[in-house]
Amino acid sequence: MPDHQKKAMGILGESTKRKTEEPGSTAILVMSCDAYADVWDGFSKCIEEYWPDCPYPIYISSETIPAPKGMIFERTLFSTAEDWGGRLKESLEQMKEDRVFFVLDDMWLCRPVCTDSIIKAGALLRNSDVGVVRLTVDSVKKTVYSGNPDYMEITFGEPYRVSTAPSIWDKRFLLSVLKTPESAWEFERVGSFRESGKSQRVLGVRDALYTFIGDAGAVSRGAYDQSAVAFAKAHGIMIDLEKRKVKAKKDYVISGIKSLIYSLCPKGVVKIQNRLYHLRNK
Repeated sequence: MPDHQKKAMGILGESTKRKTEEPGSTAILVMSCDAYADVWDGFSKCIEEYWPDCPYPIYISSETIPAPKGMIFERTLFSTAEDWGGRLKESLEQMKEDRVFFVLDDMWLCRPVCTDSIIKAGALLRNSDVGVVRLTVDSVKKTVYSGNPDYMEITFGEPYRVSTAPSIWDKRFLLSVLKTPESAWEFERVGSFRESGKSQRVLGVRDALYTFIGDAGAVSRGAYDQSAVAFAKAHGIMIDLEKRKVKAKKDYVISGIKSLIYSLCPKGVVKIQNRLYHLRNK
């Protein structure tokens, strides 16, 4: 049985548990919903395999389905809000921790995690002007963070400054850039430009500390990534291909075209999308 599961069951003694610098200050929130309960087994098994010494409690957000026994989730945070942003807000309000390691349910780990590096990244939030540290590497424009050259900074005004990528957040900052009703995509696109997030720094790592399967996770637009199917089989992860289809070749072509259009003028594309959002929500 992995150390993390033993800890959750109270089997490990106090002396053998990994500690953060400030015990109890951070928890992992796995953002999910009833419709994605079928991906929880994959998330759980990948944490057990690739992060067995995870020192943080792991909570999962769901509407009505509780986390099954035997998985790594120590608590289910229930919310029946109609929108994604509302469910996230209600889940955060149920957490006592000041820092939130945010991750989506289909971001199955596929490489070992260095706990010491995660703790080091989270410690940056002790600086009053740091609101979040992103744990993955992406194409968002960045500059070297003046407070620590080992990290990069995404300045205010950059598209996708706010992201649903695995990150450690100051909970107050996360709540400040979150509005309801709002989808996950609107949270990223619109939330990146909210004045409420201007005063806090958004940092990112130079090398990924959390690496997951697929370009955007095991599931994209409701369908399994082709790489996730083979990965699941190799790792003993249960997936129901009758419930959830696998992405077809045309889906990858469409995604590629959209990525190409976005890369030609990122700020212009997001500006148009956000203008349409504001017109709909007047």
